[in-house]
Amino acid sequence: MAGIVFGVVGPRAIPGLEEVSGDVYRRGEVSVRHNPAGNCLVASIGPANVKNLRRITEQMRFFFDLRANTREIAAQLGKSPILKPIVRKYPGLRLPGCWDAFELAVRAILGQQITVKGASTLAGRLASRFGGLRTDIWPTQI
Repeated sequence: MAGIVFGVVGPRAIPGLEEVSGDVYRRGEVSVRHNPAGNCLVASIGPANVKNLRRITEQMRFFFDLRANTREIAAQLGKSPILKPIVRKYPGLRLPGCWDAFELAVRAILGQQITVKGASTLAGRLASRFGGLRTDIWPTQI
């Protein structure tokens, strides 16, 4: 599951704000790695972000779609003869979310206009020029 999600997120990472390297996602002092042995994600949050631990945890849950009821999704999608083999091949597959609504809107607009690589480059320029996310939640650079 995480390998596929990281594979989707990696090419869309905003330069200077986030990065994906193998099975690790980093954003500022926050890193999330896939632990295949435990079939889970392991997060590391730097000390500068401890005061925002609850908010960051919620953002990670949304970003990695951790609230999805994968059993119910599989049960419903498995009713389709077309989707059933895909659901079996990728059990527990989730859709990556976003960190905040404004960032999602910018990504959606840029993604409609150009390639994924071009959109990521432009998003990185925007982050560099106008800053990253709110500094009380996230550092602006990796």
